[in-house]
Amino acid sequence: MVPSTSDSPSSDSSRSWQWDEVFLHARREAWGILAFWAVALVWCVPVCYVLGYERPGRPADPSLVWGIPAWLFWGVVVPWVVAIGATIWFCFGVMKEDRLEVDDERREEDDVAEAHEESHG
Repeated sequence: MVPSTSDSPSSDSSRSWQWDEVFLHARREAWGILAFWAVALVWCVPVCYVLGYERPGRPADPSLVWGIPAWLFWGVVVPWVVAIGATIWFCFGVMKEDRLEVDDERREEDDVAEAHEESHG
């Protein structure tokens, strides 16, 4: 968190905290990645189970798609290709590049706030 100072440096009670933009972007991106992972999990596990599990009345030989067992194709290959496309889209379209260093103006504000705390603390 980054301290936000008010116009009046003598008022300690008016000092409040704000989330840093870099943290907010990173948190939003992490939630997006987690949501995508959860969707992939909810797709892959049931599809592989339903199409790949042997049950009475099902033929012993699995059905094939392009020479690959259907459960593997629909439960692993297709989600993998979708995940690669989604990752490329997310990295180049959604993620933001943030400056990690503190700019001079913010550093000066922090120095003033620290000096004020030391003189009145």
